Amino acid sequence: MSCHVILFRSWRHKWLLKPRQPHCQRCQFGTSTSPVDRSRQKFISATVRRLQEGTNDGVWSLISLLGSQKGTQLSALQHTSVPFRDYLEWKSILGQQPLKDIVSTIPNNSKKDADSSSTPDSATLPEWLVLHILAHRVQTYGEATDMMMDILRHNLPLLPIHLKPPALIFSAAHLASRNLLVPLKTVVDEFLSLGHPILCPTFPSSSQGPELSSQLDHNATAMLSMGSNASHELHYNLFLSALAFTPKHSTAYSNYVISVIKRLGQVSHPEGSESTEPFVKIHPDTYSALLFSTPAVIDHHSSFAQDQLLSPYLLGFLRSQMALENFTPLTEHHEAFLRFWRKEAVHSGNWSSKRASKGRHMVEKSWEAVQASVQSDEETTRIEIPNDTSNPAIRANTLYLGSQQRTDAMKTVFKTLTTTSSPPDTELPDTHEAQLPAKVIRKKDQIDIYDVSAALHSAANERTLSTYHFIKLFHQLTNSPVDSKTSVQLNPTLATYTILLRGLVFRRSFNQALKYWEFLINKSGLQLDRMSITIGAQIWTRCGRPHEAFDLLERFAWRPHGAAPREYSHSLGFRKSVRLGTISVNEWMVSLKRAGRPDAAVQLWDHMFPLYGVLQTNETLNIMLQSTRMAVLMNERSVRTQISRYFKLQRKRLAGKGDEQSGFVLDAGFGERARSAEAMYTLLGHPDYGGPKPYHGGLWRDKRPEDTAREIFLQVLFGMEQDSTCRRLADVQAPARAVRQGWDSDGGISGLGVALPSLKMERFKFQPGREVYRWVPSSPDRMEPRPHYPHIVLNNSNFFNYLCLLAVTNRTVEVALTMAWMRHLGLKPSESTLAVAMVLWGEVSVEGPVVQGLSNLKGRSKGDSDGLDGGTVDADHKRVPGPVDEYERFVAWLEDWVGSERIPDVVVMRRWRMVIKSMREAGVDSDRR
Repeated sequence: MSCHVILFRSWRHKWLLKPRQPHCQRCQFGTSTSPVDRSRQKFISATVRRLQEGTNDGVWSLISLLGSQKGTQLSALQHTSVPFRDYLEWKSILGQQPLKDIVSTIPNNSKKDADSSSTPDSATLPEWLVLHILAHRVQTYGEATDMMMDILRHNLPLLPIHLKPPALIFSAAHLASRNLLVPLKTVVDEFLSLGHPILCPTFPSSSQGPELSSQLDHNATAMLSMGSNASHELHYNLFLSALAFTPKHSTAYSNYVISVIKRLGQVSHPEGSESTEPFVKIHPDTYSALLFSTPAVIDHHSSFAQDQLLSPYLLGFLRSQMALENFTPLTEHHEAFLRFWRKEAVHSGNWSSKRASKGRHMVEKSWEAVQASVQSDEETTRIEIPNDTSNPAIRANTLYLGSQQRTDAMKTVFKTLTTTSSPPDTELPDTHEAQLPAKVIRKKDQIDIYDVSAALHSAANERTLSTYHFIKLFHQLTNSPVDSKTSVQLNPTLATYTILLRGLVFRRSFNQALKYWEFLINKSGLQLDRMSITIGAQIWTRCGRPHEAFDLLERFAWRPHGAAPREYSHSLGFRKSVRLGTISVNEWMVSLKRAGRPDAAVQLWDHMFPLYGVLQTNETLNIMLQSTRMAVLMNERSVRTQISRYFKLQRKRLAGKGDEQSGFVLDAGFGERARSAEAMYTLLGHPDYGGPKPYHGGLWRDKRPEDTAREIFLQVLFGMEQDSTCRRLADVQAPARAVRQGWDSDGGISGLGVALPSLKMERFKFQPGREVYRWVPSSPDRMEPRPHYPHIVLNNSNFFNYLCLLAVTNRTVEVALTMAWMRHLGLKPSESTLAVAMVLWGEVSVEGPVVQGLSNLKGRSKGDSDGLDGGTVDADHKRVPGPVDEYERFVAWLEDWVGSERIPDVVVMRRWRMVIKSMREAGVDSDRR
């Protein structure tokens, strides 16, 4: 028998297209638990319950009661192996609410061997207390990344083998739900290093009191069931479901999931078995969690965002794994495929691109699969699914309609999917987008606002459609009271207005967008959600009023630490605060940059977490680097800004070093939130006290913006190295040396140094200081380095934007070392990253004719035959025989890394030289990777 993790089993996703209705209730502020926190707790509670039912181990009964905080925990001790004296010894700290208070008492209460020389930091906890802390006591980001990991690191080796997987599952759920990718890698590595398969011992069943039984029979949404093949499948499936708590896709998340699935495939059958199928399989509900995200599967969230967890590569890997296991995707899985490929078709940016073309092709295949799967389900169950939004086929029609980016194709598909009778195939135009298999088309009795919104979404993405015709189409499809001359059909929802506003912003019709936004917020009577607030902030910013955008967020956005948003005169009287996401803050940062306020965009990097409880991502890092590059160019053009910055830096030097501004702090308190709001109002202006303040440049964290951005990048970079390997990046050496100080400097004595050994330049080296790490106490007398940004794992796009920042500063000599760091992390650079690196390195490594002649006369090939500067070449550097200059040496090193076929050709190099030139002269965005 196979085990099943039943997290969700229904094709009736009524929540997928749930209408947004106005809410008339009081605000729910920062003291309320987030939906993801509630989903995580349901998942952990259900996991504990399943382990108790499957093993009869009384320790899980105790942990369940300790987590529920109901009844008397002593009633569970008679069914556990926990000695009553041990329980009393640790009972005093169970009442401590913050985890830091619990950890502070551990060195004094922990059990130690009298004959051992254990130190306080090696103190261990009872097994049941470790599991309880990992399951129920981790509440904040700081507790998850520091104290929880310390407890796990010290106590995991001492746990019995059958308790290690649950401890790692709990830890993974806490870290993944908070997107703490750096410590999550440690948990994934620990899980993969276990000796799988691990079978849990089964204890004799014992009668339980009525109180314990009532506690276990709670109404958990996430129900787990396991067959007789014990726990080896349950551990893998639960761990994958815990990883799927990640709120947003990233390259690191894909690597974690794929590494676990590959390790799953390596578990062999017991001796004597002749089965050819995988011994450990992924269960259908685990596939649902990986495709939809675990919180969406558990709680049926209305903010359906499963496509954020997928990428083309990860989705293809999951499909291949399904084929390997001979698993037939369910209807809900096909719908997840359709949603993802619809996003690829629409958001690729170019209708004729390969990505968009593949997206449209896969949309059609997934749409057909949903139609056929629904028909098969009806034939199997003999139950006809109604033709409304509870029918996956009807929802698939709406998604298919929204994937069209041309109005002609959209009109044809709209007619085919919404008319009451199916037209014959001959009536459809001979286009790829409109050839639908009419024999399986399921249709609604009449069109609704969801079809209209999908059609409007397609029109919003068509670049050739003018603003006038786009607005006219909106009024023709809806009964909008903004224009009284329109025909009456359907009342627009909040989603319909949001699509309209996004289409207007896409066409740069900001004044028109502001007109509809003011109607939406003042007269529509609709309750705003995350997407509508985001587009509202973008509109205010692009209209030259960023202070109004920030004030809008202060009025509506949820605040951490129980802080209530400012009062706002709303027609409903009461409203519900809206939790912003990383995408919302990122889009506002992009709007600030495009509106000529890069100073506000970079400052938002420091304040987004205290203000809204939102952590930065790789995309946020890219936007910050791009904004810094723009600020550098704007500051160089302003003499007033340069003079002001000069005097500020001089005053700081005269005043002494002092305490540097730390910028971003995990688990910032309420006071930090007030300071962040005041800083943003001071920078942008306050609507009640004058208009917006103009850009004036200045310092960021008492430094030049480019210096602070470089420091942040290095903090993220060195934070990726853990524990004993934290110094390995510092030992990486540049594969070549520069002969100029910068791209705009002369060769001078640097160039002569190639011919004169006494004057030649050394390779650029970087030794990280204490500021690169975040130092936290691991014991009363010991501090350990921890990452400043445990939620960011660098990728190719981050290195690309960092190189672009180096291009407008005098730090282009760092390019070679930056690429060496990238290679050390195991990242593969794109063609754009390679081209930018080669162009920038060519500017500081190519010698003048006179110097080149001196080098040839001296015979540099003999002097440097053993490597750079007369030293030995590193083991991973390929030695190129014969006389070469530093640029050729760098290119040879790149060829050894990525292969000669991936080195950019002359045409690509010429194009990127022009891009970098334009970037330096006019501040042109180069967001091409």
